[in-house]
Amino acid sequence: VAHVIYCADGGAGALGRARADSFLEVVGAHAGVGVTTVGVGHHPYDDALLEALTRRAAGRYRFAADERSAREALLNVAERDLAVAARDVRLRVVFDPARVARYRLLGYEGRAAEAGDPEAGAGATLGGGDAIGVLYEVKLRGPADAPLARVEVRYGPPDAGPAEAMTVEIPGSALVETLQAASPAGRLALAAAGLAEKLRGAYWARTLDYQALLDLLDDLPTVWRGQASVGALRRAVTQARALDHRGDPFEAEQPVSAMSFDDLPVVRR
Repeated sequence: VAHVIYCADGGAGALGRARADSFLEVVGAHAGVGVTTVGVGHHPYDDALLEALTRRAAGRYRFAADERSAREALLNVAERDLAVAARDVRLRVVFDPARVARYRLLGYEGRAAEAGDPEAGAGATLGGGDAIGVLYEVKLRGPADAPLARVEVRYGPPDAGPAEAMTVEIPGSALVETLQAASPAGRLALAAAGLAEKLRGAYWARTLDYQALLDLLDDLPTVWRGQASVGALRRAVTQARALDHRGDPFEAEQPVSAMSFDDLPVVRR
């Protein structure tokens, strides 16, 4: 197994970009080399550069804020990144227009141009035990028993070999009526995404408050609440609530009282 671990904060402006480009040249010269990017520290920290580097290298991106998280990041390299289960993994969610009027992918705006083209960009490498979580907001219409969407997946084997493909349908029966009826994993993913949306000041998260995220985490089953990562997420939400005193930057142009999820406003920031 050939694998490179690139540790950096991505800082120093052009110097950081030059180092990243030099790293990509080295990796690109050797076929089959795996890549893990470990972002280190807090400030200065160029998350956009390191995330773009990881995408271009078709690798993994992990974050190390302190000694404990650095240890976890490197253990994940040993346990997951080196145990390749599939290479060049590409997936696409295709909603049925008869059932879904519109949808929004949370996060990943940088990949919007690739959303309709499974061949665009670099495919991911998945290790043993890896999972991918993707969150969409959708507006439903049509008969409840109609199919919701299909998921198209294409991937290559760990070693050299032809790519394989599969398609899985998401039936209308997969929907649940209440948030409490959703799986614990789904509710946890929603809480994590909600915090990210709040921290970046996302327009559509204006009506979501930190207490709602805490309630969502506190409603998880006991075995889930006892996990260290869930506890860390709850502490992060609590800290964000205490520190976030920003006003609503959109209120002057688009008051909350006039918000409509059927409208896609153009907001100048």
